[in-house]
Parts: sequence; C-alpha cells; structure tokens
Amino acid sequence: MKYIFILLILLFAVAIIRYSGIKRFVIYLTAIILFPFSIAVLNSPRISSNEVVALAFFISVVIRPKEAAEAIRKCPWYLWVSLLLVYLGHLMTAVMDHRLALGSAMLKAHTHFFDSFLLLAVGYFSLRHNVSLYHLRRYLLWAGILVAGYGILTAVAGTDPYTMLIERTFNVTSDFNPLRGAGRTRACSFLFNSHAYGFFCAACFVTLFLFYRRNLLRRPLPLAALALLFVGTAISGSRSSLLALALCAVFIGLVTFSGVQRMKAFAAILMLTVAVLVTPFLRERIEPIVDVFRTGEVKTAGSNIELRKNQLDIALIFHRKSPLWGNGYDYYSEVLVPDQKLIGNEGLAGAESYLFLLLIEDGTVQIVLISAFMLIMAIYFICHLRGHPIYATWGLSLLGLMVFVALASGMSINWKYSLPLIGLALKTIINCQRQKTAITS
Repeated sequence: MKYIFILLILLFAVAIIRYSGIKRFVIYLTAIILFPFSIAVLNSPRISSNEVVALAFFISVVIRPKEAAEAIRKCPWYLWVSLLLVYLGHLMTAVMDHRLALGSAMLKAHTHFFDSFLLLAVGYFSLRHNVSLYHLRRYLLWAGILVAGYGILTAVAGTDPYTMLIERTFNVTSDFNPLRGAGRTRACSFLFNSHAYGFFCAACFVTLFLFYRRNLLRRPLPLAALALLFVGTAISGSRSSLLALALCAVFIGLVTFSGVQRMKAFAAILMLTVAVLVTPFLRERIEPIVDVFRTGEVKTAGSNIELRKNQLDIALIFHRKSPLWGNGYDYYSEVLVPDQKLIGNEGLAGAESYLFLLLIEDGTVQIVLISAFMLIMAIYFICHLRGHPIYATWGLSLLGLMVFVALASGMSINWKYSLPLIGLALKTIINCQRQKTAITS
C-alpha cells in the first residue's frame, strides 16, 4: 500500500509538470489535500508528499520561462524585493547556526523558505486570466463539500478509515478524536491533522462566500457548502481557526455589506448567539474558545493567557542567546522539545505560536523582514479595496486568517493552503489592471 501511495503522488507530480495555469493549481491543491504532509516519499533525507508536488510545480514554472518572466514583470517591485529580503534572512539565520555545517545550513534555509513563503508563487504563477476563477470557484465548491462533509461524517461515525489507512501504512499518528470521544472533538478529514482541516474549511468558507455572495440564499449548493465548511471548522477542534473565521466574517460584512445588509447580519449573529447560549451541544463547542481568554485554566494546556505569558518569557530568554539571527531552524523541535523538564515543568508544552518560534529560532532581523513583508502585502490589498473590493477583501481576509492562526497555534501546516490562495488573490488584482473580467455573480 505504501508504494501505491508513492506512485499516486508521483503521478500527480507528473501531471503538475505537464499542465499550466489554473488546471495545474487544481491538481496541486488536490494533491496536498489527499496526500498529507505526514506521508514521506523518501525517508533519508526526508521528503514529504507536499514537498514533492511543490517541487513539481516549480519545475513546471521553470520549463516555461516566457510565461514565468511575464508574471514576474507584472509583479510590483516592492513585493518581490521584500520577498527576496525574507529569503536572504532565511539564509543568514541558517548560516549563523553553529550546529550546522555550511552545506547543511544552506539546505535547511532553502527547505524552510520553500515550504513557507515561496508557496505564494504557486497561486501567483497559476492565474493568467481572471476568467479562470470561474473554474476555480467550481472546484473549491465541490472540494469544500467533500472535505468538510467527510470530516463531519467521520466525527459523527467515530472512525476515519482514510486517516487509519495512512497511520498503518506510514507508521504515523493523527490527532483524530470523534464527536463522542473523551476530550475535545478533532476531525481531520483527508488532511490528517485537525488544525489543517479547520484552517482549510475556514479559508474555503471565506473564498466561496465572496465568490457566491450575490443571491446566496437562492443558491442551495453554495449555501450547503458554506454550512458544511462552518460545521467542519467548528468540529475540527481548532479554536484559533474558528475564532479567526468569526473575525473574518465581521470584516467581510463591514467591507461588502450595505447598511440594511449589516442590520440583517447583526440580527442573524444575535440569533446565533442566543441559540448557542440555550443549546447545550453548541455551548460545549464554544466553551473551549472561552477558555483561551481565562487565566489559570489548567485544562487548556498551553492555550490560555497565563500559560502564553509564561511561554513568552521562556521564548525571550532563548531569544537573548542569539538576538539578531536566532538560534537556528528546528531549534525548538531538536533541542528544546527533548528537554522534558523545560517542556513539562517550565510550561513550554503547547508553545506552537509562530511568534515564539520567531523569537527562538529566527531572531530580530527575520522578525523585522517577515513583518515588513506581511505589512506590504496587507497595504497592497488595502489600497485596492476601493477599486477591486471583492478581490482585495479576499486577499486581506486570507492574510488575516493566516497570520491570526499562525500567532495562535503555529504556521507549518496551514500556510501550505493559505499562501497559494493569497497568491491567486494578488495576481487577480494585477490582472484587473489589464483585464475587465471579474467574478460578480
């Protein structure tokens, strides 16, 4: 079975290399949904399924130099220069890591950049014409229904056959926990990880809502997809994704709704709040989110304010050891996690926040460069809110969703789904300056 999985991944990689445009993006997204990061195509050095399909994508870009050059030429210079500076920062952080030889440092720097910020290019290089968004939204509609629906079904049924198959085949463990299981419900669907499932459902909800917003109540299929995606986010167990989705909904409502529509939305939110308060099942789903803002709540295990403050203090201690360039990539997992006293007694367990990793591993220079890059992207979308409100709102919402979840619960998995979509939103606005096509219905 293991070799069947690997063969399928390689077939997807070949298809990615063969095709271009939005078809290539759809194949790429399907591959990272069906074959999660836990699948190792090669064990030494470890190369995951996600890395294989990402490498295939960039090979596909390189073998089409004219198309790539045209896309780069259209990109505003300040966006690619800020991304280049982040890349140079990755190199310096790895080179300054005393644990690594120069060759290993270069490999680790490129791996981390390749698995995170460079994925923005996956969406950016996939959209030549905005008319292709019609095909993308149709794909995301059915993908959202299947992914969210399967996750809900497995949570209710109490078993996840696909997750169990991957666990047996690759000797890995997921965090799946059914609806009636002990502890917090954690659905995984095809993505093998509850946080990835919750984030994907939230990002897909935002995208589909914006693309199908007009006459939504008269469109049963998109409405059903949105309902499934919301429930999927709720039962994923990812409190950060659910809270981020709520904030995105408020932002989208303020930007895109008229005065009357805002009043209707407020009434709907009020009714939903009352339903949550009076329904025991819904109240149980919301209580874990409230725990995040409490102090001294032991059961939240790394997710409330008091524990986060303690973890921040510890992160700052390690930050002072190498303030400029950080202690190096994977320092948390390779050096700190094995220290059971630090993880258990000192309370560093559950410190997945991207801020803590930036302080410990990346250093001040990287924090400045990455913050500047994120801010430049945000300003770009904000500047186009008036001219291209739907596309700018799409990009800004996904960016906010990604940053919020990263600061709350880490970034390693979720960025694989968010950055390609943000790249699409970015390219859509750039294309609008030369094309008149827009998704308006």
